[in-house]
Amino acid sequence: MNKRMKFGNLFMLNIEHQKDKFMRSRIRNFIFSQSTILILLLAFMTIMQSCDPNVQIICTEEYRPGLNIYVVDGQSGMALSDNVTVEISDGSYSETLQLQYNYSGAPFAGAYERAGTYQIITSMPGYTSDTSSVLVQEDECHVITVERTINLYQ
Repeated sequence: MNKRMKFGNLFMLNIEHQKDKFMRSRIRNFIFSQSTILILLLAFMTIMQSCDPNVQIICTEEYRPGLNIYVVDGQSGMALSDNVTVEISDGSYSETLQLQYNYSGAPFAGAYERAGTYQIITSMPGYTSDTSSVLVQEDECHVITVERTINLYQ
């Protein structure tokens, strides 16, 4: 083979490589543009539905706590539950929270489906009481559960 044939073959291979590269680039750009259009269309449809007063929101029938309060020893970090009292109040409303589950480390839960600004008083014999406050909000269906960890110190 002479040098011209080798150069010609290399030139043709380079042209084929450039064509493949160009086609892959076009395909990649096409897929990207189609994906972008689909994402924008879905976003637009979501916005339009949320603005439509005729769209019906379907709520679940579960009963959600407004507060989940975890109580721990402030020094060791160990969960406390025996002999712990967690009281909440919002204006004239007050409640003593109950353990949500029967195991160590379970939260004290309350303010079920009740939004408000709560004062939380957490106490246990042998520990200094803790007082804090929290805002519980709601959406179209339920309260938005707020979780707090309260550290009690001896």
